[in-house]
Amino acid sequence: MDRSPLFDLIELLEDPAEALMGAGNGVKALLQSHYFEKNAAEPNRLGGKRQNFWADVARSVRGPVSEGAKVKVEITHVGIRQKIEGGTIKAKRYKHLAIPIHPDAYGMFVRPFERETGIKLFFLELNKNKFFAAKTENRLTLYYVLKEQVTQKPWPGSLPERQQITEAAHKGAAEVVLLAVSEASA
Repeated sequence: MDRSPLFDLIELLEDPAEALMGAGNGVKALLQSHYFEKNAAEPNRLGGKRQNFWADVARSVRGPVSEGAKVKVEITHVGIRQKIEGGTIKAKRYKHLAIPIHPDAYGMFVRPFERETGIKLFFLELNKNKFFAAKTENRLTLYYVLKEQVTQKPWPGSLPERQQITEAAHKGAAEVVLLAVSEASA
């Protein structure tokens, strides 16, 4: 892989760690703006109260932290790995996962949902499918489907493209290098 001319400039600095931190700051800014934009562009699928998942991910971006000849930027949000990689989630504490299927239930566990709404849910099995439901105004309303496990695909755009990350790192480092060069020549 060919070296970027930027690396040659970085080697001219007394302390290349500053350029690495600049690269890290560039990546951090890219990640945060990516997730805030994603939050604005992707409302809840079911409707209901916004959870602002992607804004929380943006606020969880940490760093940069210098580690020798490397710099680290972390996304510390507990749910981001599942969004990036996908995978299977299995019920652990209870026999089933309660997956919201009604907008009013979105983002809420079953018991807090009952407390906050005053709606008393009951277990219902239809055609081998299991639900928590309620009878309201002589109507049956399904709020949660119960599953022993769910398998999720990776969520599109959970990370910016690799090229965007590289460009953000180069831009951040270049800003530090250009500042150092302009100060040295002044």
